[in-house]
Amino acid sequence: MDTDSSNWLPLSAKHSVASTAEAAEIVREAGTQRTAVYPLGSGGHMRFGVRPRREGIGLDFGRWSEVLAYPAGDLTITVSAGTSLGRLDEILAEKRQWLPTAADYPPETTVGGWLSTAFPT
Repeated sequence: MDTDSSNWLPLSAKHSVASTAEAAEIVREAGTQRTAVYPLGSGGHMRFGVRPRREGIGLDFGRWSEVLAYPAGDLTITVSAGTSLGRLDEILAEKRQWLPTAADYPPETTVGGWLSTAFPT
């Protein structure tokens, strides 16, 4: 059994995904094997909560970074989980927009990680 770079998760394997289809296939297979799946981003919030004891696979969303929808006039944007807050800030700045609640987080924080911790600001 390996652990991730922070030695926090008991990983038997780590998979990097770049799409919903890739993630779904890995999760589907893990389900048939009754294997735990641990989502991974930049690792900034890795130690929130109780450390898992059950060995499982890591699902790294870092490659899955894309804008899915951005009707700027509506002041809404949909991005994938691996999009960093820094990249999101760059995208929004092109239209003179910004996400004020993300200002206190490091730019490498992923949107998925930020949302999963309930962005406590």
